[in-house]
Amino acid sequence: MREADFSAYDPAIGGCVRAHLEDGFAGIEVIVRSGMDADMKTSFAEWAESRINRFLERGPEPDGWQKNPDGFWQLCARQQVMPSLD
Repeated sequence: MREADFSAYDPAIGGCVRAHLEDGFAGIEVIVRSGMDADMKTSFAEWAESRINRFLERGPEPDGWQKNPDGFWQLCARQQVMPSLD
């Protein structure tokens, strides 16, 4: 996991996962917003691991991965406070 400056993007974007498939092999890159606190990084890493595993098992469709012009698939995570179910 590496940090990157996401200041030009939506401030709610906490990070992205990028994947490149070639000849049956996957190259995976996990990028997190610079300055994110340790708890958020841990939470993001857990989310990223689950999305990577699902991508490798089922492909890009279930989670809405987007294919970029460079041939990489990308999925970004948005930090969102959900309303209470109560």
